[in-house]
Amino acid sequence: MTIRTGTRLHTAIRRAALGLLAGGVALLTPAVVQAAPSRAHVQITGNDYLVRHGVVPPVDGMPMAGTALLANTANSYDLSYQGGAPGAGVDVGAPKVYLVFYGSQWGTASTSSSSGVTLTTFANDPSGMAPALQNLFIGLGTNQESWSNTMTQYCESTSLVTVPVGAIDCPTGAAHVGYPTGGALAGVWYDNSVAEPTVASQSDLATEAQLAASHFGNTTSAANANVQYMIVSSTGLNPGGFNAPLQWCAWHSDTGGTNGTVAYTNMPYLTDVGYSCGQNFVNANGTLDGVSMVAGHEYGETLTDKYPAGGWYNASYGETGDLCEWNANGGVSANVSLVTGLFAMQPMWSNSANSGAGGCAMSTPTTVTNTVTFSPIAPQSSTINGVITAPAVSATDSDTTQKLTYSVTGLPQGLSINATSGAITGTPTQAIWNAAVTVTATDPSGATGSTSFTWTVTNTSANTITFPAQSAKSSPIGLAISPTSFAASDNQLNQSLSYSATGLPAGLSISSTGKITGTPTTAGTTSVTVTATDLSGAQGAVTFNWTITVPPRMSITPLSAYTFSPSTTIPSIQVVASDGTANALSYAASGLPSGLSISATTGIISGKTGSTKTSYNVNVTVTDSTGGASATASATWKVVANTITVTKPSTQTTLHSTTATPLQIVAKDSQTVGAPTLSYSASGLPTGLSISSSTGVISGKAGTTARSYSVSITVRDQSGASGTTSFTWTIS
Repeated sequence: MTIRTGTRLHTAIRRAALGLLAGGVALLTPAVVQAAPSRAHVQITGNDYLVRHGVVPPVDGMPMAGTALLANTANSYDLSYQGGAPGAGVDVGAPKVYLVFYGSQWGTASTSSSSGVTLTTFANDPSGMAPALQNLFIGLGTNQESWSNTMTQYCESTSLVTVPVGAIDCPTGAAHVGYPTGGALAGVWYDNSVAEPTVASQSDLATEAQLAASHFGNTTSAANANVQYMIVSSTGLNPGGFNAPLQWCAWHSDTGGTNGTVAYTNMPYLTDVGYSCGQNFVNANGTLDGVSMVAGHEYGETLTDKYPAGGWYNASYGETGDLCEWNANGGVSANVSLVTGLFAMQPMWSNSANSGAGGCAMSTPTTVTNTVTFSPIAPQSSTINGVITAPAVSATDSDTTQKLTYSVTGLPQGLSINATSGAITGTPTQAIWNAAVTVTATDPSGATGSTSFTWTVTNTSANTITFPAQSAKSSPIGLAISPTSFAASDNQLNQSLSYSATGLPAGLSISSTGKITGTPTTAGTTSVTVTATDLSGAQGAVTFNWTITVPPRMSITPLSAYTFSPSTTIPSIQVVASDGTANALSYAASGLPSGLSISATTGIISGKTGSTKTSYNVNVTVTDSTGGASATASATWKVVANTITVTKPSTQTTLHSTTATPLQIVAKDSQTVGAPTLSYSASGLPTGLSISSSTGVISGKAGTTARSYSVSITVRDQSGASGTTSFTWTIS
């Protein structure tokens, strides 16, 4: 990008030297105090620029608001036209201001609402300068304010009307600065892509202006003809050398580049220097007085003296704002009432004030401008690819010498307007319903008029409405569905579609805009048909199935109360649960004895118990992650030492030399999980008898000796626990 800088920096307008007020407040005071001091050149931060297009700080002792307007009968301060190519020296037509908040130092951006308008706000904006600037430029041209009228008296040459160089009045038919009807703010951009340099150079600011033009799509000189970009810096920065030391409050300039010639203003964070740039100048609590006064100064001067090649200027005293800043030359700063609030503004120099004698004015009668009027155009109707019946486009100008140029928006595809005659011709190639067409006529002075009508282009047969394919839908009963919207397309543009549906599950409904909402109340599958109808009566439909499902209900088999031996591998315990679906279940447990764990996927509890003997409160939870159902079972499990109880047999009698009736030793182990492994032993058995170590059965053939035997039985399990009993066995 090529940036033109330094050709003419529109900067300070008074030679200044640093002075100190009582109390230690530093202000800039002029070397020579007079109503309109000489402004040949001034040295600013080491660069010699023409003293033009800027605001310097107010001078201590300068007249404040309330001073009477000074009549200037000699016209020595009047602005005169300096010439310049059309579109370069002066803005004509409606002004456009883009606010560019430069650099990431502004902090986080958010929005707020003021007087029904959404504003961009920033975390690092202690004085609220950002919303104040937005409200100012949104409000200009509203509430019948007449401060803006002062700028509309100035004009420039066109191909039809020449304004003589040196003229102090505009000839009839000249193109004037426009009034900002309905507000001048055209856009806001927060460029936080990089941090602004602490002392941004003029080249940095010019580059930012070109970037802003690209951001807003103003990529030609023509697009930037009535545009100005205000580059606003955040607190603590010194763009262009502001406050280093303070010699000016703001300035405007221009730069050339890939987007053509671009006008921009360097707008520092003025409240950083307080009264030195206008704080409390009009209002006792006017923290932002200087912000609106300086911004208005730069705005008005950009409109009337935009580029180096021309504009309105007084060779001795400067521009329209310079002659009246800080109440110079009898000016009286005051609040201007806009729909967005009251704003302190400085007067601007008006050649027409005081009955043509000139003076500083806060209000100027509206400059007489041409009026362009149209004959109404009835609604139009055509058929796609057919011959049109062109409407008569007829406009008249209050100045019959003016030549009108026609433009149009909203024409159906395939049609165009002749810029010279206003004739509409062509063949419509796209069907459209009630296209909103506006024809505008503009004269060389910038005066415009317009008329609007509708134009319908119909298809040769009935309209066709199509839906995107729809897959089957499924929703659980009793839960509100996520809103489902349908968007059909019509082969006639600009159609309005109304939607209806049949077969919707109970509890659901569709709006006329195609949004289905509600809570299903009945399970089952229905065939749903959604129909769209356009304003011509054409219809299209789509059909799909919608299943309302019953959510899963989880059940779990109660856990048994188990007792385990310490330091023992337990047999697997299966947790049994079901949710009535094929959905995968997940298992979790808390409070398990040390050494035991549960499989999250199978629900099997296994492991080896620890040595600690205590009770455990076990909770097992089973979850269906798809359906959202879950259930929990609880039980008390114990880890204790095993005990074995051996049932004492009755006295046994066996005839000698005969086979004894088998005797089953009965033992019970306290272990409740799995079958404990018991081993049996006996002492004192009669001769010929023995006990099975694995079954505990005593059997055999008694000996020949008849007598009584005292038998002792011992039973042990795998944990080492044991139990004993004894009884008498007699051999007779």
